[in-house]
Amino acid sequence: MKITNETVYDWGAYVAMNRMVTRATHRGQSIALRVLFAALALLLLFAARFQFTGILQVLLALLGAVILLWTLFLNQLRALLMVKLIMKGVKVFTNTFDQEGWTVAGVGGGEQRMSYDDIASILEGDRYFILLEDSRRGYILDKRTFASGELERFRSLIQSKTKKTIQNV
Repeated sequence: MKITNETVYDWGAYVAMNRMVTRATHRGQSIALRVLFAALALLLLFAARFQFTGILQVLLALLGAVILLWTLFLNQLRALLMVKLIMKGVKVFTNTFDQEGWTVAGVGGGEQRMSYDDIASILEGDRYFILLEDSRRGYILDKRTFASGELERFRSLIQSKTKKTIQNV
């Protein structure tokens, strides 16, 4: 019994992966840091507007704006960095799952055999599954590209082989 999935690693997939991993691994920490940085950004913008003049006013306003944008669009910025700097080249990966493990193949040619023991956790969102090796490395699987009936077979296979439950995020 083989189950095949082909996923395009694009900006949307990376945004979803960042959100899902953040929610599953360090949600409270992420929220606290975002609130802290948003408050810092607003303080800098307030200080730039009412407390300082000249070049210091401009620098504080720019710093406040950059921190505020970073706080609001963190997942999108991480995804942009992944697409532009890290994942150059291969954009489509084919995953073939069987009883012994799974094979990850890139369109560019490379192929890697993986063991189910390598999976630390399994996340499921609205559109994607994420198979995490740790909090920084994982594999994205687009649910829409499973053949008819394979999605349920994949869920039961991955849970039975990894002995882990799927976390809905």
